[in-house]
Amino acid sequence: MLDSPIVWDEQSQTTVAYDAAVSPALSGERLVHGIPVKTAFDMLCDELGKYSLERTSELTEVSVDDIRKLAIEESEGEIWNIAGYASQAYDNGAEFGQALATLAILTGTVGRAGSCVGGSWYSFNTNPAFMAPTGTFVNTVPVLSMTDIMDSGQYAGEDYPIKSLFVAAANPMSSGGSSNEILEWWNKIDFIVVSDLQYSDSVKYADIVLPCAHALEVEDVLKGSYYPYVGITEKAVESPAEAKSDSDIARLISVEMGVGEYFEKTDEEYLRELVDESELGLERGITLDRLRVEKDICYDETDIKFYGGVFPTETGRANIYCETVVPRC
Repeated sequence: MLDSPIVWDEQSQTTVAYDAAVSPALSGERLVHGIPVKTAFDMLCDELGKYSLERTSELTEVSVDDIRKLAIEESEGEIWNIAGYASQAYDNGAEFGQALATLAILTGTVGRAGSCVGGSWYSFNTNPAFMAPTGTFVNTVPVLSMTDIMDSGQYAGEDYPIKSLFVAAANPMSSGGSSNEILEWWNKIDFIVVSDLQYSDSVKYADIVLPCAHALEVEDVLKGSYYPYVGITEKAVESPAEAKSDSDIARLISVEMGVGEYFEKTDEEYLRELVDESELGLERGITLDRLRVEKDICYDETDIKFYGGVFPTETGRANIYCETVVPRC
């Protein structure tokens, strides 16, 4: 029995391990040890064949002409497939992600300059010392595990009572999966604080709401998640009413909790520490002063994910079918 993925080799007219094939077949149905089999590509085509242009138009409310035009553009040009991060809030979110990845694989719009698959967003640069100024780190708990934790009081085999929750830069009640399931464990927590700039679903169920500043009301440094750039957001307007920046909220709360000495630096000092003294900043000469002038700085012009069609899989190739799906953790 072969452990490696199996393909049909056109030259030898038999099944072989993928890395032993001289001329692997992309398509075709055959008998192997008396069992009818077909290629993964044919299985994909069978599934896609259920959706004609007319049926797809009916489901998506996009015209047939527009679908045809998009298909041509997808296959011929340099395309960015930007999905955003709301699909996980639906029960078929995983299938959406799989469909997007499959589209990129079939059209070759991945692993080359000028093309992208995924969400376009900026992630905050992170200094681990900000998260644990005393050097003591805590477990990172997946949201999907919260129901079990609140029911059992345990996590990873150890007692793990959760009594309070502080929500910032997130809206789990709306984007964490099943809102009804989230509300069940949410209501079991004694004290919940939500920091937000709008009246979100999570705000509705908070014990205390802290109005925070908008990105255009603070200066901050951001790092591209799908492209190698560091950028800066400029403060355009003052925050309204009692809204405060995330850093000011952290400083005020830390004083009341008796740990104010760990958060005494100004925003300017923190930004310089984050940029000027970072490994990336020191290696590439990126400084806060440069960012204030240039706005965006590319730190790696060769960073192309899956370049040349090489993927982190057993075969090094993209997979459109898998029989051995396992949990991430």
